[in-house]
Amino acid sequence: QMIKDGISPDSRTYATLIHLSKDLNKGKSVLDQMIKAGMKPDVRIYTMLIQISKDPQIGRKLLGEMISWGLKPNVWSFNALMWLYKNNYRAARAILDEEMTEAKVKPNVVTYTQLMNISRNLQIASALINEMVANGIQPNDRTWQVLKALGYKGYSNKG
Repeated sequence: QMIKDGISPDSRTYATLIHLSKDLNKGKSVLDQMIKAGMKPDVRIYTMLIQISKDPQIGRKLLGEMISWGLKPNVWSFNALMWLYKNNYRAARAILDEEMTEAKVKPNVVTYTQLMNISRNLQIASALINEMVANGIQPNDRTWQVLKALGYKGYSNKG
């Protein structure tokens, strides 16, 4: 309708359409339309595509496409890729230890909370909370929820 009304969609419009599609094929179709319209995709677009890909191999391919456009993945790009490994803690952890480190992208509270959730292991999660705090990253409510679900009995500023 926008195009019919003479309004050109911008990258935010395309990002919203991809997000709302929740389907990789539809999302890629929107990306193709964006490129056809002469617009260069941005990190946000590719991060959303990674999120909806649901498959680690496809997510990695999309990350490669992002880089081929000259775009630098950010913490959200890596977090999206990491979540695709929600059943493989080692692979998810490797994203932090290897890929994020190599790209000089610092983890955030979501990175560590996801890893705790993916680990499904109280001992690993306890080590992650210590690593997180040592790196100057403060836990949030979601972090404490994940830790509590794993049986963590340590300190929480939430009581």
